[in-house]
Amino acid sequence: MADSVATVKYYCLTFLIAAVVTTLLDVAWINLFVLPQYQPMVHAVQGASMGVRPLPGLLAYLFITLGVTVVTPKDQLRPFRETLFAALFGLVVYGVYAWTVCALLAKWSIWVAVGDTLWGPVLYGVSAFVTSFISYRCGVRPPTPLLACDASDRGRYSNMDDRALSAKNE
Repeated sequence: MADSVATVKYYCLTFLIAAVVTTLLDVAWINLFVLPQYQPMVHAVQGASMGVRPLPGLLAYLFITLGVTVVTPKDQLRPFRETLFAALFGLVVYGVYAWTVCALLAKWSIWVAVGDTLWGPVLYGVSAFVTSFISYRCGVRPPTPLLACDASDRGRYSNMDDRALSAKNE
């Protein structure tokens, strides 16, 4: 039971940290780069200025944050490989979105699709790394069964015990 509570606590706290980090990065990206590019295209596509619908916007950020939370490095002592995985995941997520929009809307710019595609790995990679770093510094640790280690890693983690190692290796 304690492992389940620790797992839920870890993911909830990681989700909250990821929500703040991801939102700050994405809002900066949108205000600095996206709005000047999107406004003319959105007007050409829908015949009106771009406006934000709050519920779909909130849902989009919930899904983005969930994605970042899932790919946040669990091995907080060696996060770089998992950060690269997070960046690759961001490339896939944003690439699918960007090129689907470009395929469906005739007046959508290929360069905007390229920019969105490249933003995905930056957003997910940086968000996952910063989330992992902040959570580690704040003492938020993944429960030991979530750590990617085996018997050769014994002693590397302060919260690793023989029971967790044997459960992982079974």
